Amino acid sequence: MYVCEKLPTTRNTLRAPLDLEVKGESAHFARPLYNLDGSRVVGNELASGTVDASGRLHLTSRWSYLGNTSNAEYSGTLTPTGGTLMGTQTWTGPGGGEPVRRTCTVAVVPANAKSPSPSQHP
Repeated sequence: MYVCEKLPTTRNTLRAPLDLEVKGESAHFARPLYNLDGSRVVGNELASGTVDASGRLHLTSRWSYLGNTSNAEYSGTLTPTGGTLMGTQTWTGPGGGEPVRRTCTVAVVPANAKSPSPSQHP
C-alpha cells in the first residue's frame, strides 16, 4: 500500500495500490495517479532503480499532471517477507516558485504471501 500526505491542492491523504517488481539488481514500481479529488485514474507513476545484495532499495520517478511536475525518490530495505519504503515527492508548478514536498510511505509484501485462513484471525 502506498500512502502520501495530503497536498494543498488535493482533498485527502493519498492511498493507492502499488506493484513492485525486483529482478536481480533492478527494481520497478507502478501505481495509479489520480485526479485532484481522487475520483479518477489519470495515469501511472512509474519508478525505477536498484536493489543491492542486502535488500537496500532506491527508486526514482518523474511525472507531470496539469502543468505540475513531480520528482520522487524512495528508499528502504526489502526482506523475504516484505519491507517499507520511505519517499519524498517534490512538486513544482508551471510558473516555478517554491516547490511543494510531501512524504510517502510504501508497505510491501510478496505477491505469493499466503493470507491467514479465517480460523487464524484473532
